[in-house]
Amino acid sequence: MMHSPRRRLVPYTAALCRRTLTSSSSVFDPSPIPTMHFQQSLPRLPVPTLENTVSRFTEAVQPILSSSEFEDFSGVLQDFAKSDGPQLHKQLLDFAKDNSHTSYITDFWFDMYLRDRRRIPFTHTPFISATMPPYDLGTQNPQSKRATNVIISALKFKQALDNNTLKPDIFFLDPKTEKSALFQNLCRMSPRAISYFTAYMFKAYPLDMSQYANLFSSTRLPKPEKDELSVNPNARNVIFLRNGHIYSVDVLDAAGNIIDAQELMQNIEWILCDTSAPAFPPGVLTTMDRDSWSDMRAKLVDHSDSNEKTLRLVDGSLFVVSLENETFDEENMSKKETEKLLKHLLVGDGKNRWFDKCLNLMVQRDGSLTVQFEHAWGDGVSVVRFLNDVVSDSNAQPAVTHDMAPAVARNHSQMTAAITRAKLGFPPDLQARHSDALIDFQKKAASLEMSIHRSTGFGQKQIKAAKLSPDSIMQLAIQLAYFRISDGATVPSYESCTTCAFKHGRTETVRPATSQTRAFTEAFYANSEKSTLQELLKKCSKKHGQLTKNAATGQGCDRHLYALKQLASANEAKNGKAIPKLFRHELYEKVHNFTISTSTVPSPYCAAGGFCPVVPDGLGVGYDIKDDMVGFAVTSYNSRKCQDFTDCMPEIFDRLQKIIS
Repeated sequence: MMHSPRRRLVPYTAALCRRTLTSSSSVFDPSPIPTMHFQQSLPRLPVPTLENTVSRFTEAVQPILSSSEFEDFSGVLQDFAKSDGPQLHKQLLDFAKDNSHTSYITDFWFDMYLRDRRRIPFTHTPFISATMPPYDLGTQNPQSKRATNVIISALKFKQALDNNTLKPDIFFLDPKTEKSALFQNLCRMSPRAISYFTAYMFKAYPLDMSQYANLFSSTRLPKPEKDELSVNPNARNVIFLRNGHIYSVDVLDAAGNIIDAQELMQNIEWILCDTSAPAFPPGVLTTMDRDSWSDMRAKLVDHSDSNEKTLRLVDGSLFVVSLENETFDEENMSKKETEKLLKHLLVGDGKNRWFDKCLNLMVQRDGSLTVQFEHAWGDGVSVVRFLNDVVSDSNAQPAVTHDMAPAVARNHSQMTAAITRAKLGFPPDLQARHSDALIDFQKKAASLEMSIHRSTGFGQKQIKAAKLSPDSIMQLAIQLAYFRISDGATVPSYESCTTCAFKHGRTETVRPATSQTRAFTEAFYANSEKSTLQELLKKCSKKHGQLTKNAATGQGCDRHLYALKQLASANEAKNGKAIPKLFRHELYEKVHNFTISTSTVPSPYCAAGGFCPVVPDGLGVGYDIKDDMVGFAVTSYNSRKCQDFTDCMPEIFDRLQKIIS
């Protein structure tokens, strides 16, 4: 009898991303296994038992509540498990059964993002800045060269995806299996309905790739109450933003072929030569709260047909490329200069971004590249794969180089025929609303603080040698720093963990603030004996590993409870049944107020990454760990909290290194 593959899935997000990197002569060589070959037979995200969810959630909230609060709240949880919980859980199981084509959390999760009325630059648009290419961009036009190379590689990625020849995402327990002809042939010949199980027999675990359908040609459209995701399957153009202007360039011909690279570079250089700026940059509109933007968009469309045409041109494009004026020379920039730039990469000035677009590329004056994405459609795993492949391909096979012969010059009429500068017309009343929107954005952006920390000499190599989890040490350092700056507080903390091992998997919450981290933190600042700290450190690492495994294998507690809460809300709206006390309890809200929100990008091509705090008084903690380096990019609002946080890191890692060694 074949054992269920769900029990053997390896959970670690970093390993999933790291081992899906391709290593052939070109990352876009046709895959012997079709891209979507495993999708039909992927296991479904399991619904945890109610007993396990209540037990795990009870354990998770204990270190962040006082003794009296925990006694009260654990009683509420136990009542829920006996009263309202079983009926809601059965309703969820029935819902999952009736929607066997997808995950039980999919609809609820899309709904959560698309109903959010807040301004998405400050909620749902993280950035990842890529490492610079190893080849010489030269002193002439590095921005247009890098933009051209990245766009060409991005289009090659899309073509491979459309042709079903992009390598499927697979986690290999043994990396050698990836190149095994036996593995490739058996998987390819296996019917799609059972192909997952063929891979499983080789200890290879295919991952969900459904999110890639929204990577290109898609946008988040503002609508009253709930936004929509729109995809244009016939997209041929890329939108360029420069000084707030919108330019459209067809990068695919009528047959779907990629245009000549040097012709594309000429188009980009033409755009870069335009130094003017519009009085009312259209991108500002995407910084508004969603209901205001929805109303504004409807009025713009009513105002003129050309406005509707411009909006459709942007919405239906393959992706957006922002050509910006900054440089990212991290090695020669001061800490303050780097922080200022990273903040700009995150939110910009409000004029030269189109935050609604699912995929945005930013290319700075020196050729540095940043990827930004709107979060409703998907998560970091697919974006990291895109970044890895595009940077790898454009580095290994650049379409243009600094020593190429110049392209044949084109005259003015030829250039203007290839490039459309699109406009939006604003009547006086909408001009005033636009100006107010820009002021509101700039005020909010000014309140955002960014602080970084980067140190070498200690990293995952030393941590692994001590048989500890590198991610657990990073999360422990975060807890130690917050404890230090908050006079001993342990607060709700969030770490995102992918569930892409399942069909239509999204993410699950890992709650890294545990009783184990609390015990270590108190002992750490009490200057306990090294041997005591080492034992407590092992317990922290072990617990973190268990939580990560539970989350990645569909045995977390947060998504399950979220789905139950959504069903309860639907029941109230439909038949007036009261929402269970658990979901109305003030402590339920307290433990979901994630003061510390964290995420990491496990990619060899990531130079930096970040996002905004998810609550007004919180921290957005982007972190990275490599063999001999640790790094943080931390955000907060209206305070020095992020600066105080990163100021703690040198001492924390110095002491952790001594404890581990």
